[in-house]
Parts: sequence; C-alpha cells; structure tokens
Amino acid sequence: MKRTTVWLPDELRERLHAESEHSGVPVAEMIRRRLDAQTPPLGKTMGELIKAVDKSGMLKVLVLHARDGQLLVEPEDGEGKIQIWVNANLVKIEEDEAKV
Repeated sequence: MKRTTVWLPDELRERLHAESEHSGVPVAEMIRRRLDAQTPPLGKTMGELIKAVDKSGMLKVLVLHARDGQLLVEPEDGEGKIQIWVNANLVKIEEDEAKV
C-alpha cells in the first residue's frame, strides 16, 4: 500500500471525521472503501457485462450498495470482478428474491 495525499474541503473532512467517530472505522479506511467501490477493476469492460445478459435481455445481478438513487451491482456469476453503479430504476427486484 502506498501513501497518497488528498486535499478535501473542510466540510467534507468534518463529515468524514463525524462518520468515523460514529462507526469506529478510521477515515482512511472509509476513503479506501469508497474509492474501491467507485473504481472499476483494471481491464474490465462493458463488453464483459453484455456477455452475461440472458435471452430475455436481463442481467441477473447482486446489489452490493445503494445511495442517492443508484445501486452498486455485480453480475450474479461475475465472481466479484465486475461492479458498476446503475440507476435504481433500471433494476427489477423480484418479490421472492427481495425477502431477507
């Protein structure tokens, strides 16, 4: 792991520290997790997602995270290699699968 310096607006820095205190997760770890969730793996393309689309034109995905009307999803059989943020209205959740 390499050290990187990032300049943040005061208000964002304050929110990160408040969340860190509340959750017990260090600010650096929170930033790493969010960057990891937002950054696609190297060498992966949308073409790989297209290969997973079934005959009905649907792609079965696992929902990993949600925020601001978007969902972080990965193909059901993607082995965690492909993740993408999509608008929540593009994802159809079947009722029998929505039970927790």
